[in-house]
Amino acid sequence: MKRGPDAGFIVASAGLSAKLGRGLLHLGLAVMAAGTALFAGILFAVGTGGASPWQLALALAVVGFGMGLMMAPFFDLILSGVEPHETGSAAGTLNAVQQLGGSLGIAILGTVFFNIVKIGPAGPVHSTVQHGMLWTLWIEIGLLAVAFLAVYLLPRRAREDRPAH
Repeated sequence: MKRGPDAGFIVASAGLSAKLGRGLLHLGLAVMAAGTALFAGILFAVGTGGASPWQLALALAVVGFGMGLMMAPFFDLILSGVEPHETGSAAGTLNAVQQLGGSLGIAILGTVFFNIVKIGPAGPVHSTVQHGMLWTLWIEIGLLAVAFLAVYLLPRRAREDRPAH
């Protein structure tokens, strides 16, 4: 099993999921957007060439925290609409769709970034790298806003465990 910095937040959010339901998804998405905006603000202030990993660490930690907040309730809410005997198949399908979505997101945002960056004789033109990063980050914030709205299509809470038929 993969373990990342957000693994602890996923475990912690599992307990909050029952209380807050999809509100926890909204909170996680808002925190991710705030972290992404912080990342963009740092890049704007210091430039892509001047940003050290330590300057970006806080923004990345905020994004990871937001992602951790939303992962457990996301799976709970989606799988709550599935019959118990279909949970395994649904979980596998959900995981595959999640991986596909991540791959498409990277491909789309990467395409935007690399269409903005210009390559000169000495490599990437520095000013276009910063411009490409900022565009990509603001598009990501827009996609997080769309996801925020899409969460309203989910049930408010995961269903309580019910006896099998």
